[in-house]
Amino acid sequence: MVAGDDDRASIAYLGTPTGGNYQDQQNFHGEWHLYVSTTYDGGKTWVTSDATPDDPVQVGSICTGGTTCGDDRNLLDFIDVTIDDHGRVEAAFADGCIDACVTDPQHQGRDAFATIARQSGGKTLFSRFDPAVTNARLTSLGATHNADGTFTATTQVRNTGSTDLDGLVTEVLDGRKKVGSATTSIPAGETRTVTVAR
Repeated sequence: MVAGDDDRASIAYLGTPTGGNYQDQQNFHGEWHLYVSTTYDGGKTWVTSDATPDDPVQVGSICTGGTTCGDDRNLLDFIDVTIDDHGRVEAAFADGCIDACVTDPQHQGRDAFATIARQSGGKTLFSRFDPAVTNARLTSLGATHNADGTFTATTQVRNTGSTDLDGLVTEVLDGRKKVGSATTSIPAGETRTVTVAR
């Protein structure tokens, strides 16, 4: 766990949405991920993010029996969380599911690949570095996939604020991966059609 401002803190941990006996090495096949939970109001509410949504940290059982776990993965793995000088969360963990394990749900890896997850957007643990709030509303007009593998996505962006938006970036994501972007400026109260092509 790491803290920033008096009312802000984050904790990193491994978890799985799969119910059942997670120590049953033969029958438990759940996916484990690295989660980060953050509070911005002194612990009254928490926001939880899956830091590895498309790349599980482990598939299968995890033993909580300490040194008696045999060849099963245990939770003695090194997990740490800290922040950089702008309050962005950084978590270090042992990734036990790499290569074939990521794409084959029947594969139960027992790797121990040193990995770091870094916060890339949103509020930080230091409020003075929070991103500026923008007053923009997006309306998707659709996307066209071309025969050559490229695509064109079109959206309308309206500046609902009272100041101009300069250098507003519109991104197209495939899951969490950015696959295209376009930059535009929109005067206060006006709407622009933005096209992203790749």
